[in-house]
Amino acid sequence: MASLRKDMIKTPRDLAMMMWMFHNKVNERLRARHMTLEEHDEMYSRARLVEVVNHFMAVMNQRMGNERAMVYSMSRRNAVAGVLKFVKDNVDAFNP
Repeated sequence: MASLRKDMIKTPRDLAMMMWMFHNKVNERLRARHMTLEEHDEMYSRARLVEVVNHFMAVMNQRMGNERAMVYSMSRRNAVAGVLKFVKDNVDAFNP
């Protein structure tokens, strides 16, 4: 999340592009296939920002049952806090 330029997001399309890049960064870490922009657009074409953020929070707040849990828990909490702050600060720009 830190490497993504949140200050460059001014439109809903900018947000979609940031989410696509973020999604592929996660896939890279998981050694999963990258999602094409077309796949991303189709997946999120009917999504609502609140639902996407709530899902992100639910996933990021899941307990990890392994030895890396302590290391990742702080960065996961920071990611959730960062996304929530960003959404709160910019909600008017992305809600019709």
